[in-house]
Amino acid sequence: MKVENTEKFVARAQYDNWKGAIAVDDHAGDTDIRRWLEQAGQLDENDFVCGIEIHREYPGGEYRDPFISVLIFEAKNGRTFREAVEGGEGIPLKKLYLNMSLQDFLSKFKRLDIKLSAYGCLDDQTILVTETKEWK
Repeated sequence: MKVENTEKFVARAQYDNWKGAIAVDDHAGDTDIRRWLEQAGQLDENDFVCGIEIHREYPGGEYRDPFISVLIFEAKNGRTFREAVEGGEGIPLKKLYLNMSLQDFLSKFKRLDIKLSAYGCLDDQTILVTETKEWK
């Protein structure tokens, strides 16, 4: 399906009450997201997985897995991804929606760290944890 639209690559919810950052490590070997997509026949030789989007809503309060998509840059005419980013124009990407559960998706990564704070107020701040306890 060929659709062209322009999007800003930034996380947004309706109110943005919580903002933050995420860091994820690939698995070594054949279980990382790129190799998994290659083995499933979803990537061509010149494709570069350059982004991941996870979008979740609770319509009517019922649980559903989030929408997960990968953003893919197709190297054409000798143009690299870095050149496309530095070009200052919109970066042409393909979006591939993955039909998988969040659990299956997360299994493609070795480590995951998510930090959220109210309206992003703790972003890049040094914090002093004065007490740690478990919820019983």
